[in-house]
Amino acid sequence: MEFFSKLICLWTELDSYVRIPKCKCNAAKKIAKMNEEEKVHQFLIGLDDENYSTVRSQILAHDPLPSIDKIFNMVQQAKNHRKVMMNRDTKQDSMAAFVVTHIN
Repeated sequence: MEFFSKLICLWTELDSYVRIPKCKCNAAKKIAKMNEEEKVHQFLIGLDDENYSTVRSQILAHDPLPSIDKIFNMVQQAKNHRKVMMNRDTKQDSMAAFVVTHIN
């Protein structure tokens, strides 16, 4: 969340300096799309490999790439899932230790 917030601030500042001129040839739309894809790649590159490599691969397999907001939600879901699984494993370990101490 902190990493994403920092990126949003940087992107907002950059957008205030770089304006895409309006045109009738669709070049502005293409440039805006390229900028959005660049933001997606910057966000995905900044994720921790150990924790997010799977979700990163799943996201990159999409064609076209999802929006940055959808990608952030996917990463948050993966983070929450990992947290739930870790808590479950910790509880199971605690229960096993409890059973062992009461059997002896």
